[in-house]
Amino acid sequence: MTLLLAIVGVYFFVSLGFAAKRLFSDIHERTLVLLSVYFLQPILSFWGILGAKIDFAALSAPLIYFGISLFAALFGFFLFSRIFADKKDAVIVTAGGVIGNTGNLGIPILLAMFGKSAVLYAVLINLANIFVLYIIGVFLYSLGSYTPKEALKNILAMPVIWSATVALMLNYAGFELPSSLTQTVEMGAYTSMTLQLIIFGVFLGGLGRFKPDFKLVAWAMAYKFAAVPLLAFAVLSLLSIDPFIKTLLFLQLCMPLAVNNVNLASLYGCKPYTVTANILVSSILFVGLIFVYKSVF
Repeated sequence: MTLLLAIVGVYFFVSLGFAAKRLFSDIHERTLVLLSVYFLQPILSFWGILGAKIDFAALSAPLIYFGISLFAALFGFFLFSRIFADKKDAVIVTAGGVIGNTGNLGIPILLAMFGKSAVLYAVLINLANIFVLYIIGVFLYSLGSYTPKEALKNILAMPVIWSATVALMLNYAGFELPSSLTQTVEMGAYTSMTLQLIIFGVFLGGLGRFKPDFKLVAWAMAYKFAAVPLLAFAVLSLLSIDPFIKTLLFLQLCMPLAVNNVNLASLYGCKPYTVTANILVSSILFVGLIFVYKSVF
């Protein structure tokens, strides 16, 4: 019951965004996305990384997470660009398979399942997912409308990349935020998390005028919940690491699509409502699949 409540509770603010869009149809999704991506999420990443002392000796877990995600992205795009005539569809299926909700959903679930022993690795894996989202994710979603060179420029234009990098350097140096600034930064971080869930709800509220591509949804779910978990299982089975860490890594790699996918899809004109439909379906399927995934290792 605790696990189920942890999942359901995350989506309270999604319902607020959904209601807002249905009541006030003139809400502009892209305005909210720009505010989130370029102003609030850099604060969130800075606060998240600098907020707790990182054990850099434990970085093997996030590095493994990033490596599996990178391989899944390369393999997925190579495969799906040959299956789908529209490059944007190939991008959507591929990105959905590798950009999971390791933060708003993954951390509460791991804490509910394993308690405080999971905190360190849950936070570190979520840190790796920041770079998965804003390096791999930005590159993939940009490829739907831009050249590879332009996609690389889009990565460098992401404020989150720079705020996260600075925060990592400061954390390594042992820097701590002055108490006078901590509350301000926390306000921005919590606002970012809340707004992101509301943005997803707003896009859900606009799905009524959208006809989903069921073939694309099926491929996306198969890649997210079958192919990527099989890849993760194969790689993790070959590694000589603590079984507990294997379990945490596997579960984080199996999380449903992150709501941030819709941010990048909207930002780079890559069918954001299609992405929204995929996020919704993956979130529903995950409620049942989590009970299967948790017993794999």
